[in-house]
Amino acid sequence: WDWVVSAQLCNGEVREMVSDSQGNTHVLVNFHGLAYSSNCDVEIKGTSVDESFSTVNYADSMVMKLDSSGNLLWVTPSSGSRSTGSPQVISTDMVVDSNGNVTISGRATIASSANNITFAGVDLDLGTYCSSSSYYRPFVVRLDGNGNGAWAQGARSLLSNTCASESSNVKVVSHPDGSATITGTVNRELDFNGHQVSHNSYYYRYLAHVDASGNWQWAKNITQSSSSMG
Repeated sequence: WDWVVSAQLCNGEVREMVSDSQGNTHVLVNFHGLAYSSNCDVEIKGTSVDESFSTVNYADSMVMKLDSSGNLLWVTPSSGSRSTGSPQVISTDMVVDSNGNVTISGRATIASSANNITFAGVDLDLGTYCSSSSYYRPFVVRLDGNGNGAWAQGARSLLSNTCASESSNVKVVSHPDGSATITGTVNRELDFNGHQVSHNSYYYRYLAHVDASGNWQWAKNITQSSSSMG
């Protein structure tokens, strides 16, 4: 072994590992935060590594970047402000482009209107709270090469009385112009900042596209031919 880096977490799971052309390794991890237990602090240790922090949600995510010698270059988590309930951020995919930008997708729930979710310090707007913390909405987040939050975007449930719930592992691809496209599976109408997706089946798959600045550009139901596109 050339080097080892360990992370002490509550129920941690490595979701993705991506290397770049410079030999750096990006690691996407899901774990439980302080809403799960007051003992759920994060501690990362290794050669020239001793980093610790805590996050507030029931479930959170983080991205670590390590160089070819195992040195921790940066770590960026989700967190926010929590008053009650069990807000969750579950990241399910990650890509790294040629400029070192990192794009993450997943699903999240605020669990209460009193809570606010952030990723890399950027607000992740998921719309209004639904009646159950099990109603997840898809999201996409962009970090720059230094781990700083560039933008974060979430989808909203179009109908207030019947909330949409993301049920899949949301996938993401990034494009040479800096834009990104996500895909997932959901059971109700979604609103991507005015670009609305309707359906006539209980679960359907969708595509949604953001530009390089993180603005939603279009969304489309790809399960049926009668999908709407804003």
